[in-house]
Amino acid sequence: MTPRARNGPERDGGKDLPKSGAASPLAAVAHTVSRGLMALVRIPAALIATLLDLAEDALAALRDRALPAAADAVDYAAWRVRPAGTIALVAAAAALALGASQFVDYRGIAVGGPQYEGEVGTVAPVPFTELEKTGSAHLYLMVPLAIAALVLVELTRRGRWRMGRAVSAIGLVGLAVSLAIDAPAGLDAGGTEVAYSGADPRLIEGFWAQVASSATLVVCGLMLAAQVRADGKARAGRRAGDRGGREREARGRRARSGSVSSLPTRLEGAA
Repeated sequence: MTPRARNGPERDGGKDLPKSGAASPLAAVAHTVSRGLMALVRIPAALIATLLDLAEDALAALRDRALPAAADAVDYAAWRVRPAGTIALVAAAAALALGASQFVDYRGIAVGGPQYEGEVGTVAPVPFTELEKTGSAHLYLMVPLAIAALVLVELTRRGRWRMGRAVSAIGLVGLAVSLAIDAPAGLDAGGTEVAYSGADPRLIEGFWAQVASSATLVVCGLMLAAQVRADGKARAGRRAGDRGGREREARGRRARSGSVSSLPTRLEGAA
């Protein structure tokens, strides 16, 4: 018998065969979407790579310019900064600290000190009463002396080395005032012991700042005077050496010119 013609799509094992016409539009869409996604990934990656390259170039340029500039700065500082200038800077800072310490509390009465011992003192500090400024104990005498110390430091730095001794003298005055006037007055409780139980007079920040700055002026004044004096002698020696060298050169030129001028006379005598 002749097989009957089949209507509809051909079947392979009872299943419909896929149609190529339905698959190609989906493949095109998937290809387009994947290309778009890859472009979205490539653009930020390219930007990041460009920024990294720019940063690397900038760091290389900075390194090439900054390191020589830093070396030049160090060389210039080594050439310009002298021991006398450094000592003068420290002495000027001490003079400023001495003046500023006059407006800081130098003494106070610690009330109930025994109750704040141990761990309590680490959490809550001892309360102070009857606080007084440093300058009030000696009528602010150290303020004009601090200003004078600044002026004397500059004069010493400029070559008047004997002024350094005056700077040290101001420091000695500050130490004497601190120990002879401020310390006894600061440790005198007066009638506070009666008013408060466990009252303890103490010397605080202003006093110690005054002592430290005064001691620094004593040391720096002597050091600055010695350094400026030594620098002056060294400069005088160099000037004397240069002057002697110029004189020897001048004598040599005169001797050579004299020998040249006498040459024709000697030649005529020989003839």
